[in-house]
Amino acid sequence: MKSLSLSLILVVVAAVMGIGWLITEIDFLTSDADPPRNDELAAYERTARDLALTLDALVDKQEFLTQWQQHSELRLTLGKVDDFPVPPELRAA
Repeated sequence: MKSLSLSLILVVVAAVMGIGWLITEIDFLTSDADPPRNDELAAYERTARDLALTLDALVDKQEFLTQWQQHSELRLTLGKVDDFPVPPELRAA
């Protein structure tokens, strides 16, 4: 009788642990939430996006870069698209 009680307790503990693991895995697989982001990285991403949109709209890009260097501690340079490693599929788009 003692071994029957002990085995029942072991089965119940194993079942609870298994159900807990299963719930955690289901939650992980169905969760669409992005991992927490570094605020400093997000600020650089916003700056880069805004800078790219601004440069796309300007005619004299070199003058913009000259002015930027005088007012910002971030240093920018303008490179040729051909020097940038982009897959051929993206170059066509």
